[in-house]
Amino acid sequence: MTLPLSAEKTASAASNKLATEPALLSINNLHLGYGSTCVLQNVNLVLEKGEIGCVLGPSGSGKTSLLRAIAGFLPLQNGEIYIYEQCVSSATKTLAPKQRSVGVVFQDFALFPHMTVAENIAFGLAKLDAQTRKQRVNEYMKITGIEAFENVYPAELSGGQQQRVAIARAIAPQPDLLLMDEAFSSLDPSLREQIAQDIRRIIKSLGLTAILVTHDQTEAFSFADKIAVVANQQLQQYSSAYDLYHEPETYFVANFIGEGAFINGVVNIAADKAQVNTALGVFTLQAKQVQQLDLVHQQTIRVLLRPDDLIHDDASPTKTLIEETNFRGAYIRYQLRIQSSQEKVLCFAPSHHNHKVGEHFGVRANVEHVICFP
Repeated sequence: MTLPLSAEKTASAASNKLATEPALLSINNLHLGYGSTCVLQNVNLVLEKGEIGCVLGPSGSGKTSLLRAIAGFLPLQNGEIYIYEQCVSSATKTLAPKQRSVGVVFQDFALFPHMTVAENIAFGLAKLDAQTRKQRVNEYMKITGIEAFENVYPAELSGGQQQRVAIARAIAPQPDLLLMDEAFSSLDPSLREQIAQDIRRIIKSLGLTAILVTHDQTEAFSFADKIAVVANQQLQQYSSAYDLYHEPETYFVANFIGEGAFINGVVNIAADKAQVNTALGVFTLQAKQVQQLDLVHQQTIRVLLRPDDLIHDDASPTKTLIEETNFRGAYIRYQLRIQSSQEKVLCFAPSHHNHKVGEHFGVRANVEHVICFP
């Protein structure tokens, strides 16, 4: 099975990096499963010290299984996981979670209800003497902004406060790697983004390395430096949010990340350039796209158009029919049907002019990143 380009580049980068300075986390050719059921295969990724990574994917894609394998809760069927240069998991061994310097924040926070905030944070510091343990607890309560709740029990705290306690408890033992499983999903949506940004600032200020598992793209984009998209038992792509959106390497990533719609196009390869002809105009293809996708003249391909690739222009000769509207405050997302091809597309337009379903809508394409697949 051919790996996505990012997986090949990541594997190569991993070997080069290990030859000089070891990455904090290296995953090589990982295979996970439960009995005969395959969950993930051929996973390769590297996370450097101080980076925040994210595992993003739909439900049932293996996100949490990958996190559990990194933590040491799930054995591997094949491959290796390294923290720095130590192999902590392979097909023949699994180092216990407490032996691999990993802190974990669970989806439900898993705080001890019979312990105060200070006692929860101190739970993983049993090897320290009493004075040092007290200093460490005070330090991390201050870092996470929960000093005022030292003697309060979890049931008396808000969701955001419980989140901070769970983070403080996980990082107080000063692990090499912090793992967070859907750590913000139980919070009120109005607070989730602010709490996530606060936690990101804490992680960055401490120079920690962390991985967040989430199904929320907005959360992944704002929180992580690198994002691993997993689906269909594969690591689809591992790169920045910008590259996932503008340079998706697989059809799944293009369809899964952001919003958009595919329309048909016909490839036109001339001596000096390659283009694709669509119902919304002619777009220029990059030489690397033609080579990587092995495109040939007159081939029909699928071209992805994001809502921001289309501009509302009543003077445009290209007319569409409004089939659906979605008001989003400053702008409206329109679902349109192209009259000439009957294909559906999406378009963002300022909400000052509210067009109705059934009206005709002129558009023109302004595509800076042509994304296409056979």
